[in-house]
Amino acid sequence: MSHHSGYIPALVFRQAPDPPVSVFRRLTGITGDFPDVFIAGAQKSGTTSLFAALASHPDFRRKGIKEPFYYGNNDRYSRGSAYYLNNYPRKRAGKFSVDATTNYLDHPSAPGRIKQDNPRAKVIIILRDPVFRAFSHYKMQKKIGSELLTFREALEQENQRIEEGKQFSLEHNYCYQRLGYRVRGEYSRMLPFWLKEFNASQLYVVQAEEFYAEPAKIYRTVTDFLGLKTHNKPDLTIRNAGEKGEMDSESFDLLCKHFRTYNAELRSLLRTKFTYEWVC
Repeated sequence: MSHHSGYIPALVFRQAPDPPVSVFRRLTGITGDFPDVFIAGAQKSGTTSLFAALASHPDFRRKGIKEPFYYGNNDRYSRGSAYYLNNYPRKRAGKFSVDATTNYLDHPSAPGRIKQDNPRAKVIIILRDPVFRAFSHYKMQKKIGSELLTFREALEQENQRIEEGKQFSLEHNYCYQRLGYRVRGEYSRMLPFWLKEFNASQLYVVQAEEFYAEPAKIYRTVTDFLGLKTHNKPDLTIRNAGEKGEMDSESFDLLCKHFRTYNAELRSLLRTKFTYEWVC
């Protein structure tokens, strides 16, 4: 695959870490409880920074890994809730825990699965200009070493790569997850599944550009949405900043054309304007 599709299969198809299991839980079979808050994506849109900000809140309860990839990976989901709940603490009054897995946004079954396990869950979706999200995603894979092509070449190969991912595994398409630079920014294709399961009191959409520009302000709106007490000293460090590099004009124009309809549909779905609308 690496010869004709321009990527390293061993890196693209690698498994994410499993939720850790303490000796106590292994011996007793006791697990944690379902998290209260979900940051569902999009990838390369500030999810890690927002998670870190919430994790600095005094009522946050830490346990396990940031992204257990449970609800958006059919193989992991089939392992059952005990596997997943090893990643979380037991509930305590006034405290909260967070699952911040970026591929939940893309998976049509993830919203229903989350709602079934925690009907009162609150979900935050943070969206970034899909043109620059795609390029940032590409640069991340370049840095990891899984991507061998130029950005323009990778966009040309994207559909073929996603088909190869289907052949590799019927349970989860890692080519879609890790090499789907364009398709993972088609937000209007994803949002209807979330809007069907969660009402306005449970679902909050954040614009990444606004979060980057005014992190303290957006953090306050998020904590207000979650019903958390005021926290005046959050950790607002921007994490996982992308590698430097300029997108070529041909790829920029191609992506602008591709996303024009999706962005219009997104405005209609959410009935709001976006700070990146001028781009396309």
